Amino acid sequence: MIRFLRTDRSPAVHGVETGRARRSAWLVLIASVVAVLLGTGPARAATVQGRIFDAESGAPVPWVDVQIDTGQGPFAVLSDPAGAFVFTNVPDGEHTLRASRIGYREHRETFLVRSVDDVVALEVSLRASAVALETVDVSGTTVEREDDLYADQTPVRVTGQELRERMGTTVADVLTDHGGVSEESMGPAPARPVVRGLSGNRVLILEDEIGTGDLSGTSPDHALVVDPLNASRIEVLRGPATLLYGSSVLGGVINVRREAVPLSRPERVRASIRYMGDTVNEGSAGRLSVTGPLGDLVYSVDAMGRTGDDVHTPIGDMRNTQIDAWNGSAGLSWVDEHAHVGVAVGRYDSDYGIPGGFLGGHPNGVDIELERRRYLLHAGRHFDDGPVESVELFGGYSRYFHREIESSGLCGVSFGLLNHQWTQRTHLKPAPWGRSILALQFQHRDFAQGCLSFVPPTIERTVAAAAYNEVEWGPMRWTAGVRGEFRDVDPSRRDENKAGVIRGRSFAGTGASIAAAVDHGRVATTTLTLTRSFRAPGLEELFSEGPHLAAFSYEVGNADLDSETGNGVELRFDWRGSRLSGALTGFYNRFDGFIHPVDTGELEFGPGSEGFLERWQYRGSDTQMVGGEARLTWRATRRLELRAETSYVRATDLDLDEPLPRMPPLSGRVSARLRTGEWTWAAHARGAGEQGRVSEFEEPTSGYLTYGASVEWNRLGEGTFQSVMLRVDNLTDAEYRNHLSRIRSILPEPGRNVTLMVRAGLF
Repeated sequence: MIRFLRTDRSPAVHGVETGRARRSAWLVLIASVVAVLLGTGPARAATVQGRIFDAESGAPVPWVDVQIDTGQGPFAVLSDPAGAFVFTNVPDGEHTLRASRIGYREHRETFLVRSVDDVVALEVSLRASAVALETVDVSGTTVEREDDLYADQTPVRVTGQELRERMGTTVADVLTDHGGVSEESMGPAPARPVVRGLSGNRVLILEDEIGTGDLSGTSPDHALVVDPLNASRIEVLRGPATLLYGSSVLGGVINVRREAVPLSRPERVRASIRYMGDTVNEGSAGRLSVTGPLGDLVYSVDAMGRTGDDVHTPIGDMRNTQIDAWNGSAGLSWVDEHAHVGVAVGRYDSDYGIPGGFLGGHPNGVDIELERRRYLLHAGRHFDDGPVESVELFGGYSRYFHREIESSGLCGVSFGLLNHQWTQRTHLKPAPWGRSILALQFQHRDFAQGCLSFVPPTIERTVAAAAYNEVEWGPMRWTAGVRGEFRDVDPSRRDENKAGVIRGRSFAGTGASIAAAVDHGRVATTTLTLTRSFRAPGLEELFSEGPHLAAFSYEVGNADLDSETGNGVELRFDWRGSRLSGALTGFYNRFDGFIHPVDTGELEFGPGSEGFLERWQYRGSDTQMVGGEARLTWRATRRLELRAETSYVRATDLDLDEPLPRMPPLSGRVSARLRTGEWTWAAHARGAGEQGRVSEFEEPTSGYLTYGASVEWNRLGEGTFQSVMLRVDNLTDAEYRNHLSRIRSILPEPGRNVTLMVRAGLF
């Protein structure tokens, strides 16, 4: 007799077939027949078998320590690479199963064996641990990854089914309305996340923990050279650990996991293919990736392409919003028990349009061509003896080129950037003072700008040192980080323009953060975080002068800008119930010398639709931002989950005593997800309130509410997976405007969109 028990089953894996369990049962049956033929006969005892899955992504979890306490001594096995485990000779009666793996919460459950002829099949889901442990699971890599070390500082993590449900053209599409994230855009291609009202270079975006090497943070028309279709996970990191990456961290750090350099050795070839089609722009996107062993080496290759026509809106097409992009990478690594060395080479090319035909814009819009070449290195060494646990070095070199072309073929502005960036991290073993990471960073940027807008060729050099520590002290868990940074800006010659005297500048400052977390039993945690940030002005903010057609402005820098510093406090309360869980966060940030472009109300001669452009000039002012976020998840049943999120920020320029421009309004999202067998049904409503709190030259926007729904069929086979998703966004084809869109005055957001996503692969 075979019985299937589904205990503490995660919705993410509710549709997994019991055929896997039947396969293991057939193996047991075959073994029994062989034993009979050999004349030994199988012992009369029960078999317990099952599979273990990640509760969030639905992926199998290998190498889990699985134990059964039978009262006659424990039975213990490790799950295999597919997450499967089998126990034989289990006596009848009630037993307790315990599954544990570093990086996950321990799982316990009881089950009943009614007779010695029973075959009991279990499906177990593990949830990621939010507590740093004394040992570190390296999952096949030789160097400890920060995911486990400061997992409780990652309030936003989008992966698995949620990543598929939110998948869009850009990273901002995926993260919008999630943990205080909004979207700033000038069309579908150049969209960038805004976190708690902070944008541009204040929100550091990484790809595999390394800077992207583009110029997306300098202007809203510059696209981010990271496609979410390449991502296995997208996360927002906050708190003291962010100082390992940068000094301007009050908004957090966004990291896109792509794994271009393979850091673990799979047992066999893993491959996947993905396709995504949209009706709103008749667009298509596809990706193919393969990773596998090659003797003592591991290889990884992927290729991805995206294309789309002009975006449809409820009032007509959004002209000149087409996109054509492709990217690919190839990586090769040597991995053994104590060390690894890996390299990768990648390329990203994109052509996309910026609409025009209005004040400040070119009559026919602007076309942008960009490309990035990237070369990466990642090396690490693990030590058994001594105070150092591991050392890693990663970074590389990128070449970025970008030009903006008028419909006449004239180049309006061009940018070139050669970027070297390197990080060395030393992980120390646990000590009485906790666990520590020491980091050194170096960056060298060679920048040039041409065509009608001009900044002299300039070299930027940045050197930084950082330290992070985590310790449990009494009933509290303390984390702290500190970072010192020096930046030198060296233009090729001394000059003068409307920005001022162009000359060499040097900046130095310190960022620091400390957080204290108190657990209230096992169901809630309160965390208080204090942060000081530092940001040196970018060379574009210092020296630029000239028309920037794609940004609809005449941009003037400020050569006398000082560094920007900020002080922030955040209070977060998390609770984790069996049915109800959530988080409530409040924050207050105060900036001295907040650097931002200001509409001067003046006009400059230029090739805009009316022959002139609005003049924007950078300035530093004292500002404050106050806001909050809330998230609530209710698991009504094992199959049905409801979720609500909302966020708000209020920003004020204290020098002018007026609202800071381009701030997101109150916004939120409500969603429901129901799993029935291999099918997952989801629906959501998202919207924003009116934004009437605007600066002098800024127009208010009305509130809106849109709806969407999706259905996905998902199957995991023996080492294979397949899924098909059909999703509808803006179901009612509502006309609405995003306050952070630079083109909202002439065009609303995209209309109804039907998306088809197909995935298949081997794992």
